[in-house]
Parts: sequence; structure tokens; C-alpha cells
Amino acid sequence: MKLRKQKLGLLCAALTLAVCQGCATMAQQPSPTPAARVSPSPPAVTEGTFQGISDAGDINEALKNAIDTAHEGLRVYKVEWRLEELSGVHGGWTPPRNRITVKIHARVGQP
Repeated sequence: MKLRKQKLGLLCAALTLAVCQGCATMAQQPSPTPAARVSPSPPAVTEGTFQGISDAGDINEALKNAIDTAHEGLRVYKVEWRLEELSGVHGGWTPPRNRITVKIHARVGQP
């Protein structure tokens, strides 16, 4: 019986030593970082060229469409813009056209 207790005591000591060595080894290794935290976010778009079209020949409608497209593309509520190009088509046989195209350069507005 005494021999059995000694063997059991030695077994417990060996297991304890193995577990402690394993914990020490794990503590020295860097823990892996989840991929979701490592992946960088895409760079924010801060400016670009946007176009608006009016098939009714209305410059205001074409400009509004270009500005709305800039808001959607830049994903902000305030944009600063400047007119880059204004062009159009008027007339023709069938069907007659009255199309205006507006191109603007827009950037994220300053608060």
C-alpha cells in the first residue's frame, strides 16, 4: 500500500511538472490575433469627379444629380464642389434630344 502511494505521488508530481512547463511555453509564445481585428479598413475616399445628367435639358436637375452622386460616393453629408464640365445635346430628328451633362469635382466638406 505504501509503495502504491509513493507511485501515485510521483505520478502527480510528474503531471504537475509537465503542466507547468506547458503553461510556461504557452506564455512565451505570442497569442494569435483574430483575423477580423488585423484586417485594415479600406482607405476613405475624400474626393473625386462625379457626373449628373438631365434628359429634360434642365441644368439645375443635372447639377443636383451630380451633387447627389457625390454625396453617395463620398459617403458624407457635406461636400464642396466645383464645376468641371458642362455639355449637352440639343435637337435631332427622332426623337429630338435635349440632354445636359454636368461634371463636378467634389471633396469632403470641412466642418
